[in-house]
Amino acid sequence: KQWYQRRVRGWKKDWRGIIGEFVGTLLFTFASACIAMISSQISGYPNFSLGSILVVGLCNGLAYMVLIYNFWNISGGHLNPAVTWGAMITRRIGFFKGIGYILAQILGGVIGALLVESTTPSIYQLASIGDTWNPTVSLWNGFLLETVVTFIFIHTFFSAAFDPISMGRVAPISIGFALTFGTFLTWASTGATTNPARAFGVAVATGNWHHQWVYWVAPLAGSTLASLIYLLLFMTRNVEGALGYHHHPDGVKLVTEAPGAVTERTRLIPTGNAHV
Repeated sequence: KQWYQRRVRGWKKDWRGIIGEFVGTLLFTFASACIAMISSQISGYPNFSLGSILVVGLCNGLAYMVLIYNFWNISGGHLNPAVTWGAMITRRIGFFKGIGYILAQILGGVIGALLVESTTPSIYQLASIGDTWNPTVSLWNGFLLETVVTFIFIHTFFSAAFDPISMGRVAPISIGFALTFGTFLTWASTGATTNPARAFGVAVATGNWHHQWVYWVAPLAGSTLASLIYLLLFMTRNVEGALGYHHHPDGVKLVTEAPGAVTERTRLIPTGNAHV
């Protein structure tokens, strides 16, 4: 009976996270696609002005940061299959729960893009963000650029959120800036995707499937490299030593923070210390 009760509680928690990923990815896709579409029209698509790059980059980063804060204690705030994939292969999240997250993110991306199509004025053509690949950029160069930018983004996510001595509540700020930086680098060349769910949603809404495989393979490749390299080389093993704590006469107490997150941040304090 106790085993069954634990399993039921676990399933409820998993479904809560899956629904959170669906809603969060839907909102991010809606915000990201809206600003990309408006910026493309203002700058005169397919031309890219410095202003449009700055606007899209900052808005993408801010939207992602705000939504991570919103869903931090619900699902961990992945909102991107590349993040969930990295968490799965490094066992930050269970396999079946990870699959549920990715499916929810894909569905959220589709619904979010369809909402953009149905709610924005006709003057803004959704097709303008369906394929923003710069024709002067070769397929290989675009693939490599998307891989490198995703590598930076996922490495930041691991350092800020998945590491046992992560940044805690300020982690979404650094993650949002990492996405902004990646958008600055790739908006005028590949369209700054780094999020397969968003790319798939826009493709469904527009019917434009050009380079869709790049928008999946490159982010997942970058995520795989960043996740495994961080796990093998940089992940904190000795939490107590890394934090500078020594054995207290009264023992050491392990305290978890950010309850409900996929990866809970931990820190060590003396058991006699009442301040947590």
